[in-house]
Amino acid sequence: MTGASDSDPLGLPKPRTAGSAVRVASVGQIGGLRPRRRPGDGGDVDGADIDLVDGLGLISRRTVAAWLHEAPSHGARRFRLRTLASFLRWLRAGHPGLALLDATGVHVRQYCDAALAGRLPQSPGRSLARATVSRRHAALTSLYHFAWEAGSIRAGHDDHTRAAPAPTTSGTVTLTRDERRSLRLGVAKLAAEGHTAEAAAVALLDATGAPAEAVAGVTRQDLRVVADGHGGQHVVIVLHPGHDDAAAFVLPPLTCRLLRALCGERAATEPIFGRNGGPGAGWFRAALARVALAGGIPEQRAAQLVPRMLRTAP
Repeated sequence: MTGASDSDPLGLPKPRTAGSAVRVASVGQIGGLRPRRRPGDGGDVDGADIDLVDGLGLISRRTVAAWLHEAPSHGARRFRLRTLASFLRWLRAGHPGLALLDATGVHVRQYCDAALAGRLPQSPGRSLARATVSRRHAALTSLYHFAWEAGSIRAGHDDHTRAAPAPTTSGTVTLTRDERRSLRLGVAKLAAEGHTAEAAAVALLDATGAPAEAVAGVTRQDLRVVADGHGGQHVVIVLHPGHDDAAAFVLPPLTCRLLRALCGERAATEPIFGRNGGPGAGWFRAALARVALAGGIPEQRAAQLVPRMLRTAP
């Protein structure tokens, strides 16, 4: 390693102004981020980095602008911009077509591994110091945390290119039976480690084949106990995949236990996966990737999985 370093004054703050609009035509108009177009012109940051961010879709660009603006100092803003620009270049080189707000924690970890190994496209052969990579990981994690709280991920995004579902080795976009078994193993492992929400979400997607938005709105009152017709009982969940639609599903025992653990002190009508309508698509995709990795699915394949792939039985 060369030990190349960046100053990083940020860490992982909780967004203080999530959702606030920063109305600028270019992120270069934010204090401390004046673009440098030629040597000695007084610019603060590389103009190419500004252009890269300005080229994002409207929602992504506004989210990034707000995230940059809420940094506590000009130095923090510059570090965030430099880190994001590096991540975007890596993302476009290795995952062309994947929108910024569609990336997951798996992609962030892969980027950090590439930085440690000197495999970043903008600086091939130049390994970054582990402490620098750790700070970059914290910065990118803070961006996705900010985007989730701001509602950008829940709202969807409008980047110029959208990721197409990646095919499996069989040429389909569905999960194989082996991958389904691996996901169920991953659910059990994550549950045992105390990651109840992620495990329950993926278990529910797998058990019902319902869209993520229907699962996000699940409340305690949606869980019902019904007779099985043989003197016993089933636990069922009533989901609402459409505006006027409702469907009931019998739940496997592990899924029941996980959902009951999440109910806790929740009010009967409060979403058990989170307040304000529950988490968005980005959270479900990240949970699916985490379960996949825990179940032994390779990182590259785990990064390709999206919740809708669980809607079709293998």
